[in-house]
Amino acid sequence: MKYFKSLLTTTLCFTLFVASVHAQKNKDNTDRIYDNMGYKAAIPLYESKASINMEEMSKLANAYRLISDTENAEYWYAQFVDESTIPKQTLYYAQTLQRNGRFELAKQYYMKYDKMVGSEEGSGKRRTLLAAAIDRMNQLEYSEKATIKNESLINTKKIDFSPTFYKDGIIFVSTRGVQSVKHENIKGSWVNDNLMTLFYADKNLDGALTSVKEFSIEQTTKSHEGPVCFTKNGSKIFFTRNDHLNKNRRNSSEGTTKLQIYTSVKVDDSWSEPRGLPFNTREYDEAHPAISPDGTKLYFASDRPGGFGKIDIYVSEFINGRWGTGKNLGPKINTAGNEAFPFIHDDGTIYFASDGLGGLGGFDIFSSIQDDEGNWTKSKNIGTPFNSNKDDFGFILNVLKTEGYFTSSRGEGAGRDDIYSFVIPQDAPIEVRFCAYEEGSGNRISDVQFKIVEQFKDNITASANEDAMILEEASVTNGFALNYKGKEVDLSNKNSVKLFNTDEIGEFKTHFKNNRKYQVIATKDGYKVAEETIDGEMLQGKRSKQFCIPLKKMRCVNLDGVVERKKYKKAIPNAVITLTNLCTGEEHSVTSNEEGYFYFPCVECGCDFILKSQKHNFSDGTAKQSTNRGICILGATLSTVIKMNDSEEDH
Repeated sequence: MKYFKSLLTTTLCFTLFVASVHAQKNKDNTDRIYDNMGYKAAIPLYESKASINMEEMSKLANAYRLISDTENAEYWYAQFVDESTIPKQTLYYAQTLQRNGRFELAKQYYMKYDKMVGSEEGSGKRRTLLAAAIDRMNQLEYSEKATIKNESLINTKKIDFSPTFYKDGIIFVSTRGVQSVKHENIKGSWVNDNLMTLFYADKNLDGALTSVKEFSIEQTTKSHEGPVCFTKNGSKIFFTRNDHLNKNRRNSSEGTTKLQIYTSVKVDDSWSEPRGLPFNTREYDEAHPAISPDGTKLYFASDRPGGFGKIDIYVSEFINGRWGTGKNLGPKINTAGNEAFPFIHDDGTIYFASDGLGGLGGFDIFSSIQDDEGNWTKSKNIGTPFNSNKDDFGFILNVLKTEGYFTSSRGEGAGRDDIYSFVIPQDAPIEVRFCAYEEGSGNRISDVQFKIVEQFKDNITASANEDAMILEEASVTNGFALNYKGKEVDLSNKNSVKLFNTDEIGEFKTHFKNNRKYQVIATKDGYKVAEETIDGEMLQGKRSKQFCIPLKKMRCVNLDGVVERKKYKKAIPNAVITLTNLCTGEEHSVTSNEEGYFYFPCVECGCDFILKSQKHNFSDGTAKQSTNRGICILGATLSTVIKMNDSEEDH
């Protein structure tokens, strides 16, 4: 594609990528105006024609799409798309339908696009993701229960986007126009609007943004500027600007002015002369800088060749006093579509906008974290209310993860792109990663079954086994496996239980609340049961929220049995059975099922055990077992019967 912006499909905020100022000749010619990116100016010229052919209709539909007027874009695409043989027009129509909330029809056109393109251009993965996204429109898990608010005191009918924390407020980008340089006659041809400039908004006592003013006159030029980021102490700025050399715009070999990233240092109350970073190129765009908390890594978006799609996210490292050329973040982040607007949180999470990963529509906000080896994990859609069926991007989050800002073109805004704030309740779920590994070797273990019991703070001493979930033996080709079986958990009780299995790399994710405690029980055949208790409150503000549980490999057998009434030999369901290892003093508890059956996996060899059963209206029952009798064969099972008498209350 010729222009960076044309790679970003619809959102107006991405006009900054196009910041290219292309000479426009013969502006009275509608097609030439369109071809030179004068999309908004070309629309009324096309619509005023007495007759319009298919090619002109496609340009009119595309012009509406590129200025984010999805309703009019849908209307014009519908006029010709069924007769078109150009796959991308079908794709654009599907995307427009999706952004307008017409999901079922959008899916039909995604599938039509799939048939038209076949396996060309390596785009199969993107098509599959986009079509599958529609099926899960109502299935996205909310990552945070946040409340959002349009910052109406600073938003205008123009484009307002890409907030960045600064001092007691934010820096953001806007096309509202400025007084310090004469922008009124300098228009961005794409949207026929003022050039993009940086502004600062202060936060008042009520928490709302207000008092907008231009940010740093030294930085304001007759070029597009922004987005920006700052080092932690605010002494250094990184920002996007049209390519300049000796204060003059410099064009690429195509005759366009590309975007580059510049940096400046604060000296007293002024900023030093901006200088371009060494990874900038004359022929490609580099934009949207995001600095890591320690200041050693700079993330940015670029359309340079060698990526996975049209626009990818890269990272440059500061080594020996110089910024590196930039490394692509890889296929877990980048797709055949577009990824941009990165933000790095203090805990290492990257948030970014993508139109290639599938989502609610338009550009959605995604997140990813790095594993122990530093590789980025599969990107996750952060869900509503942050994402909508319009474009959502430019997400930032404070250190405590309690509040932040993002940009959206959703319908209730004041302009074409607006800035929104959000607040996350203190009891909002916190994402936690668990892994299991073999003690000694350190190797990750797959198919470890985790039972996580959530306990309210006012009921911490309650038994973690008052649910009806049990472990039972299940025959498989390689011996024995463990399955959970029992009654459905009553979530209205003080405790609730969730069950998980580690994946092929030995981990899984869940969410904890900060006003709960959690009992974590990990089991796998051939390994000793492992238990931990985690206080959710201790997770607030923690950089790492990963718990790796060591499992000790051991010679063991399984132990099962039934609990029954001594007098009538009837099964006793929902009794709590506690197994005490007399070698170590360790205790583990399970609950009997409807047939009074209970099961303990991997009971240590060479020890004696006491089993004790308890239930209201019954006296305690006890039994003994031993693994000292030479029966320790993998997969073997010891069985026992525990008898209980009716208590006096029963007579």
